[in-house]
Order: sequence, then C-alpha cells, then structure tokens
Amino acid sequence: MPKHKGLSYFLIDMRSTGIDVRPLMQPTGEAEFNEVFLDSVFVPDAYLLGEPGQGWRITATTLQNERTQISSGVSVGSESTLRELIREGSYAESEQEAFNALGKIAALSSAIGALNLRETLRQVNGLQPGVGSSLAKVAHARLGREAASQVLRLAGPATLFAKAPADAVTGQLNVPQVLIGGGTVEIQLNVIAERILGMPRG
Repeated sequence: MPKHKGLSYFLIDMRSTGIDVRPLMQPTGEAEFNEVFLDSVFVPDAYLLGEPGQGWRITATTLQNERTQISSGVSVGSESTLRELIREGSYAESEQEAFNALGKIAALSSAIGALNLRETLRQVNGLQPGVGSSLAKVAHARLGREAASQVLRLAGPATLFAKAPADAVTGQLNVPQVLIGGGTVEIQLNVIAERILGMPRG
C-alpha cells in the first residue's frame, strides 16, 4: 500500500476547545509563527476537505500554493532597503558598489516575479501549481539572504549604532525565517532534484 494512501484532510475551527496557540518569538522581536497544540479536539465529519483518502494530494497542493505565495511579494520589496540607503547616501562603500548591489538584487527579484507569474497563470488556466513553486521558494530564500548581506555590507559600521540605516540589522535577523519558512531550502532542493531533474532518492 502506498505510504500516503488513506490520509484525509480536515479543516479545524481554531476557536474549538482544546486548541492552544503559542507564538514563537523571532530574533527581530516579532512573532509571525506559532506552535499549535491540539488536546482532544473534536473535528466534525463535515470539516473534511475533498474526498476521504485525498489528504496527501490536497496537502501537496496547499504547500505548493504556500511556496508561490511566500515568494510572490519578493519582486516588490527585496531591494527597498538598498534603494533607501542609496537615496539617503548612507552607504559605506563607493557609489558604484552600491548601484551594482542594487542592480543585482533588482534583477534577481524581477526574475522571481516572472516565475511566480508563470505559476499563477497555470492556476488561472485550471492547472495545479507546478514544481516551479519550489524553484521560486529556493530563489526567494537565496535572494532574501543575499539582499540582507548586501545591505549589511553597504551600511558598514553604522549598523553598530542606534541610528543604523533602515532595516539593515533587522533584515539580517530575518534571514533564518526566510530560509526555513514554507519548507527549508534543503527540502525544496530535494523536490527539484527528484521531480524536475529525475534524480534518484538518496
């Protein structure tokens, strides 16, 4: 029997008795993630999503949509801090270095935006999200890490002081959640290796 056969997908009313949501504090001081504990929570049969036994397929679709959504905003925000550094003239490197960094991040951001558009058009045309969602997720994570590093490098010693250039330190503290949220980069690389490149499981 296939290992995923027999799984079903249920929705849960988060107001139900027995649900305990515990925010997870991030290095930035924000709490965008939660631990969720279920203690004898009753879930009515009416909350079944899809048909019995379709749980794994629906879960995979949910995750693919999540990856696309996570990376969908990258094209409008990744270079904003770099632009602010340049606009304020508060960078420690040369002007050429600053513009080179901005150009690299903006180009990568636009490419990921195009990939997300293709995934969105697939769904508009009635197709399921493809493995492109994993490509976009990996690209988004690497872009987030690269953008944060470039900002920190260009901001220079000013990051040690209270009036550090906008979000220079916060962006770096956000990197772990970008690499982990929605499925780690390593998991996505496995998906790409197996489903796009056809490589055998290790």
